[in-house]
This record gives sequence, C-alpha cells and structure tokens, in this order.
Amino acid sequence: MTMMQMTAVSIGRLGLAAAAFSRPARAPFYDLLVNAAIATGWLTERRTLHSRPLEKDAEIMVASKDVLVTGTILAGAASLVAKVLARRDPGASYLRKTTELNRSFARLGVASAPFINFALYDSYHPHPLRSFFSLW
Repeated sequence: MTMMQMTAVSIGRLGLAAAAFSRPARAPFYDLLVNAAIATGWLTERRTLHSRPLEKDAEIMVASKDVLVTGTILAGAASLVAKVLARRDPGASYLRKTTELNRSFARLGVASAPFINFALYDSYHPHPLRSFFSLW
C-alpha cells in the first residue's frame, strides 16, 4: 500500500470512529466531512483489498463492511437532512432517530474491523502447518 493509500484509509477509519463515538455536532459541514472521509477511506481500502485474490470468507467480510459503510453514509446523509429540517421544526424526533441509526451502522463498521483483518490474514498468509509441509 502506498503512503497516499494508507493516509486515505486512516482518515476513513478516523471518520468512521468519529461517526460512531463523537457527540453529534450542530454544524452540517462537520457531518459532510465525516461522511466524505468515510466514503473515500473505504473505497480506497476496498480497491486495495481487491487488488489481490481473496478467499471466500474475506470476500464475505468485505461485502459486509460494504453494507455497513453504505448504511453509515446513507444514515449520515439522512441525519444531515434531519438537522436542516430540525431548524424549521425543533420538536420533531427524526433527528434523534437518524443520528442513532447512523451511530449504530458506524459502530458495527468499527466492530467489524478485527474480523476483516483476521479473514485477510488468513487469505494472504497460508496456513502455517500446510505451508510447512508444502516445502517438502
């Protein structure tokens, strides 16, 4: 992975963590930046992951992260729209619901990282015992 790719992936992961664990900001620009960072980081990471052949379990984990990241971005966009609408109607509860949905998808995306890493390790590095016997 190049330095630029690593930077984009790191910023994306920080954006996902910000969406999952930070306090909701009142500024819509912040939400736009977070969603852009998540999308850019994951698309870069996804392209890098698919540059090598992956085993079936790694493919499934990457596809599940696709769903979680897409859910995070769509819920973030809905939350952004809800923030704009909440200025007109402060008593509406859709802002809280969309924010919680966004956080749920983001937290699941953060929680999926170790499972993806284990699947990728298995995919990139053959089983040690099998590779030991293949030397003979």
